[in-house]
Amino acid sequence: RRPVRIARKSPIEDFERIKSWPFLNSLKGKSPLYHDEHVVRVYPFGDMARLSIGRVYEHEETREVHGYAGLEMALDSLLYGKPGRAKKVAMNSGLSNWIDVPAQRGYDILTTIDIDIQDIVEEELLTMCDSVNAEWGTAIIMEVATGEIKAISNVEFDEKTGQYVEAMNRAVQAFEPGSVMKPISLMMAFEDGIVHSVNDQVDCRPFQGTADHAGGGMKTMKQVIETSSNPGIARVIFRKYSQQPEKFRERLESMGFFEPMHSGIGGETTPRVPKLLPVDPVTGNRRSMEGRHLDLARQAYGYNTEIPPLYTLSYYNAIANKGRYVRPHLVRALRSETGRDSVLPVTYIRDPLCSEATAQKVKECLYEVVWGKHGTARRLQDDRITVCGKTGTAYPYDYKVLKSYDKSKRRYAFAGFFPYEAPKYSCMVLITA
Repeated sequence: RRPVRIARKSPIEDFERIKSWPFLNSLKGKSPLYHDEHVVRVYPFGDMARLSIGRVYEHEETREVHGYAGLEMALDSLLYGKPGRAKKVAMNSGLSNWIDVPAQRGYDILTTIDIDIQDIVEEELLTMCDSVNAEWGTAIIMEVATGEIKAISNVEFDEKTGQYVEAMNRAVQAFEPGSVMKPISLMMAFEDGIVHSVNDQVDCRPFQGTADHAGGGMKTMKQVIETSSNPGIARVIFRKYSQQPEKFRERLESMGFFEPMHSGIGGETTPRVPKLLPVDPVTGNRRSMEGRHLDLARQAYGYNTEIPPLYTLSYYNAIANKGRYVRPHLVRALRSETGRDSVLPVTYIRDPLCSEATAQKVKECLYEVVWGKHGTARRLQDDRITVCGKTGTAYPYDYKVLKSYDKSKRRYAFAGFFPYEAPKYSCMVLITA
């Protein structure tokens, strides 16, 4: 007198096989057997971009399926749709669904991922992590003109299996960036008239507790970036912000540095840069100018800040894009239940972020990092394509055990774009080993 479930979460092939049994066939079209459809997540390209696409879970009580990672989580309200309402009624042909309120399908999502580029990025990131016994790594490729994320990969070493596996999406998690911050600081300096030419010079002798590993003396802006001079970039920033260190963060804020990306990637966070006020806003303790100066110098070259790789990449992309700060995104279009596409337009966080002249100056400095005589990324030289960008290293901070920098490990970063002459793609790689 009521429905009885005889199988659950079985493939449709099982239903068709049971339906063909002689007993059910003898009922002459009055088969009591029916089924409900249950949609499952299928990854047609295997593990490629699997974390960015996301995962789903079924609620134990409601049986509703929602996303808990990646696009599935970030766009759950668009993907889920609206439930309908139906009941079982007896028909001449047996029990059937009587729909009182039809369900509404959610949107289909068309991503920006390029499968060929994604395949290359995943393979190369795995190879590199394995070669240096890395703890984890993340890599992103973005199209300069549009901000479309063409590839994004995250891997982590699993001690249980001894292999690298799909990891949390660290591309949108905040870390101390190290020297990849220097070109961003220099961009501000050019834009604000602190320095005017790539050939302007600055004293690179030891300053604020740091020294230039490539030697001190006077260096041009090109050489400061080429050799990754901590004292050099710190002294440049001090020309404007030494009397009011808190203004450095305010300048970053004016450039949209802390605005949410809304990239479509689940778990996205924003940068964290302490405001160097005379009184600590958390503890209420007064801070000496000496302490604020030390922190200002560190912020200028990438310490005492935490920036997600996606944010760092977006600024390098703006430099490659002649100063136009395009919004990174993983979704190209939404497709409705009727099959109609809504293509999402390219949007800008700041247009422009800086002048085209400023972007060109920073671009020239980044060229020297790869192609200069003392560049820190000379190994990237390749006669097939002109890559330019900036390297960066930083000790990871251990918040749990040491509560200080863990000098047994390092984070290695590279941010840049290619080809130099007419940039098409920008890239960011961050590896902890």
